[in-house]
Amino acid sequence: MDIPRNEEDVRTLEAIFEVDQQAIRDFRAGRINEAGLAQVNKEHVDIIRRIISRAGFPTIDSTSRKAYKAAVLIVLHSDDLELLNQSIQALTNAQPASIEKKDIGYMVDKARLAQNLPQVYGTQYKIGPSGAVEFIEIEDPADLDKRRAELGMGSFSEYRKMAEGYEKGAI
Repeated sequence: MDIPRNEEDVRTLEAIFEVDQQAIRDFRAGRINEAGLAQVNKEHVDIIRRIISRAGFPTIDSTSRKAYKAAVLIVLHSDDLELLNQSIQALTNAQPASIEKKDIGYMVDKARLAQNLPQVYGTQYKIGPSGAVEFIEIEDPADLDKRRAELGMGSFSEYRKMAEGYEKGAI
């Protein structure tokens, strides 16, 4: 079944993707402060909420891959537990070809951290005082790679290397 695309939503979400990524680059470069970044995120969350309430979570087949990724990123940047849980449910119920299953893992981890629970998929980290990547507590580390594989994610060791390279500016 073909899902009709709302071209206005596609344009809006694709534009949000560009603004979101530029705001993050500006924040990291010191061109905007944390409050400025939070304001950009708040505006984008409001837009995503309106789209979700009207049309459901923007999937790849209902928008575009870039628009879908914009929706995922804005939800992840929101720190809004209700929106995270709503989005996790929507992605869990979506047709597998219309989403990237790994995004469920990122959202689950972000929601668990918001509830002061250990993460499940090992996607969340912080930069420690020495500048090194420090992964936040992970539940049942022995089965971590098994859980990651269930969502089509690479191994944790590969992800760790990627995160460390990204934070060092190697990527």
